[in-house]
Amino acid sequence: MQIETFKGYEYAFSPNVGEARLLCRYGGSGRFVWNKALSIQKEHLDKKEKFLTYKELCKLLTGWKEDSEMAWLNEAPAAALQQKLKDLCNALKRFRQRKAGFPKFKKRGKGDDDSFRIPSIKQFKLDQDKSWITLPKMNPMRYRNSRKFEGDIKNVTVKPKCGKFFFSVSVKEVVEISKHPSTSAVGVDWGCTKLATLSNGKMYDPVPDVSKYEKRIARL
Repeated sequence: MQIETFKGYEYAFSPNVGEARLLCRYGGSGRFVWNKALSIQKEHLDKKEKFLTYKELCKLLTGWKEDSEMAWLNEAPAAALQQKLKDLCNALKRFRQRKAGFPKFKKRGKGDDDSFRIPSIKQFKLDQDKSWITLPKMNPMRYRNSRKFEGDIKNVTVKPKCGKFFFSVSVKEVVEISKHPSTSAVGVDWGCTKLATLSNGKMYDPVPDVSKYEKRIARL
């Protein structure tokens, strides 16, 4: 039996000084877009109005990038900025469903807040044989290939951590699940009067007090 599962693999990589600055700008641009969009959504919440949709936020993002005061947003990959808006919409959806609190503004200097995600393998390249990763608008960078993986790469997330840079790839893998040889099953009900009662009627008495044996057990 085979099932599909998603796994994440994290690697350290070594950008030069110029590349590190560019990665920080990417993260800063994403943080700015998140905070600006969140501020707008909070105004809608305070006015008891509907939140803007992802498409509506993307239209605003286009306008921000055309504004001369925010033209620097064009330096970052468009997909990474759009992903921040999508993440915000998902966070607000969980808030409406009462599964999470209201999203928080992101702060500079926190690893997760300075991260950015490239949502498609078409927008970056990963060469496991040569240990190179190529991000949008950047040259190939060598990474520490600590382990290989197989499967379809779905996205990559880049974030600074402890003064270094790391990226994690989300991979869809097909896993083989072995079938247990047993041809029967039994249900178990744990209790106090009886330690366990099985669905076939068999019962087990409680385990006797072992506190008097604690010193001996510890010694053994």
